[in-house]
Amino acid sequence: MAAPAFAMTNNNVSVVTTISDTADGVNLGTLLMKEDSDFTDDLKTGKSFTISLPSGIKFVDTDPAKMIQFKDLINNKTVAGDATTVSVSGDYTVTVTLPDEVVGTFEYANQQAIYFTPNIKVDGFDGGDIEVSVDGMESGATSGKYVVGRVASGDKTTASVVKVETIGDGGKEVGGIIRIEERYAGSLGDIGADSLLFKVKLPSNFKWVTNGVKNGDGTNTTEITGIAGYKGGNLSISKLDADDNELDVYGTINYAAGQDRGIIEIHPVISPESDAKFGDVEASIDGKAADIDDTDQIIATYAEFGAEVKATEDVKDVMAGRQDEELAKIRIKENIAGSFVDGRKIRVDFPSWVKVTDASFSKGDARATKPASVGEDSYYEFTYNAPAGGTKAEMEIQFKVSAKANASGDIKATVSGKAGAEGEAILGKAYCPVAVTSDSKEVRVGIKEQALGDIYVTETKAGTINDENGYELNFELPDDVEWSDTPKVEVVEGNLDIDEDNISKDGNVVTVPVKSASTKAAKIKISGAKIDLNRSVAEGNIEMKVKGTAVAENDKSAGNPSLLENGEFDQSWAAKGVVAKVVTPAPGEQQRTAVFKIGDAKMTIGGVEVALDAAPYIKNDRTYVPLRYVAKAVGVEDNNIVYNAADRSVVLLKGDRAVKLTVGSTEMSINGIPVSMDVAPEIVEPGRIMLPVRWVAQALGVTLNWDAATQTVTCN
Repeated sequence: MAAPAFAMTNNNVSVVTTISDTADGVNLGTLLMKEDSDFTDDLKTGKSFTISLPSGIKFVDTDPAKMIQFKDLINNKTVAGDATTVSVSGDYTVTVTLPDEVVGTFEYANQQAIYFTPNIKVDGFDGGDIEVSVDGMESGATSGKYVVGRVASGDKTTASVVKVETIGDGGKEVGGIIRIEERYAGSLGDIGADSLLFKVKLPSNFKWVTNGVKNGDGTNTTEITGIAGYKGGNLSISKLDADDNELDVYGTINYAAGQDRGIIEIHPVISPESDAKFGDVEASIDGKAADIDDTDQIIATYAEFGAEVKATEDVKDVMAGRQDEELAKIRIKENIAGSFVDGRKIRVDFPSWVKVTDASFSKGDARATKPASVGEDSYYEFTYNAPAGGTKAEMEIQFKVSAKANASGDIKATVSGKAGAEGEAILGKAYCPVAVTSDSKEVRVGIKEQALGDIYVTETKAGTINDENGYELNFELPDDVEWSDTPKVEVVEGNLDIDEDNISKDGNVVTVPVKSASTKAAKIKISGAKIDLNRSVAEGNIEMKVKGTAVAENDKSAGNPSLLENGEFDQSWAAKGVVAKVVTPAPGEQQRTAVFKIGDAKMTIGGVEVALDAAPYIKNDRTYVPLRYVAKAVGVEDNNIVYNAADRSVVLLKGDRAVKLTVGSTEMSINGIPVSMDVAPEIVEPGRIMLPVRWVAQALGVTLNWDAATQTVTCN
């Protein structure tokens, strides 16, 4: 089995030199071959290795002393190559024989290194990287291929813009610096004094700002400078001749052998006119006498004063009902320096169902925040503090919020205020913690222990049922409906841990203590439930609400019920769902059907025609019927109608309900609880009180139907 090969020297190239495709007698980069400092006997005295050039690159100066140097790195002693150590074979290959010594015996001396610097000419090379090949043979030198130069073909220069600047209409705006760089040293050669070097043209309606010469009044004028190989006197700009959007650059270029590639920098200062178009500002360069390659470069974006408002990270999930939920950071940034007015207010508004509980700046600052109202409002406001030095202002703010327990949807931040910042960004998405589904059953009023179907409470995401110390779930029915006894409550999906031994029932509320949250979306099953309905329950759906600190920790009832504190809402439930449907009225009540027809001064009740003392009419899309006959239609006897002339109010008594209406008022009360109507009772000639029949019917649990074709109202 062949022995493994180990690298003996560390090989690298100091500089990769770029040259022209006609270069002759130029040095390429130096290849350094260095012993490992821990193994200083790797290179073997008297042994040889070869270094070969690629086809099309030929040796020119083959003087061994210029091509190869041997060096003791520790003692800093150098021995130049000679005829005994260096021999050239043809145009492409050099053979290096390791000498007997640099200091002492080469093989056992301190850390040694070999420096190879080829002097070449280009003769038929296609262009691109110049790669030399090392064959270490048995010398201890590492074999391999190494790039020591590069042949540039085609264009003599390349152009780029250091940074595209955003500019406004301030008059003298600084654009991005244009860099024109030689592809290889001396590619532009020598250009005589005061020659037209190149032209730069801007879009129409943009003007150059220049005082005619280099180094005028700083950033208030366009400047041309030379760096790298063009520093010092190698580039001299004598005149800048501006004619609106065209700039002629005059000067001198000198090339000295061995200098670096030259770089010309154009520092543009421009002025947009009133009808300049917003968008990219492109500078077109015409190379002219200097043989600079033509190019188009975007140097600026012309924009209106204003702000960039955006989220700096992905939109974050926000659990409704939770305190201090974190949003994505928002960035508020000037389009142009000076867009915002120092000392003025910037305001960030959120939806009404969101309250800001905290705000922190990771960039920029706020001189005058409003901590007193943090947690109380759906907005955050601060005073803008302009940065020093005329730089563009940039602020990044991290908000924490509390979303109303039953809220869902995008949380959009809208930026406004007198400082001039405007925009909007979506920073979060709110989710309700749970959803309610059930096998809804039909039930009847006035009957106890009526069985419900299975009810399911399902998390929308893992862990949305909170498990803070002492948190609980409440399953609440309407006021006129009670749980007959405590139903079975169990977790059928996920690993939510509830305290099944301490589930309790109090009237219309079942309370479930939560011990620990689930690591995957959990589902709770409520089974074996029975309910009691009193005689005042209206026909229609019965909904169960999911409440409690486990899903609505920001409900004000969790703290001081009389005060909205930090991040709290007057919203106690997170989700609700239909668990039953009332399909019949209370047993023993007389069933009757009453029919009114608009404009007809008679009605039928239980199939019997009855004359009215005023005809029904429609006003504001509501049907009005005389008081006494509305009462009959909904099952209220005459002795259960109470009229108070002093305040012109009427009370209708039916079962355990008392409904009060007042002439001219849109407020109705049911058992003392106010309800707003969209119309008010009124008096018509000859002194008859007319009531909106639909509102009265709904208040007393009576079904009402409207037939538009026959203009009739039917009360069941």
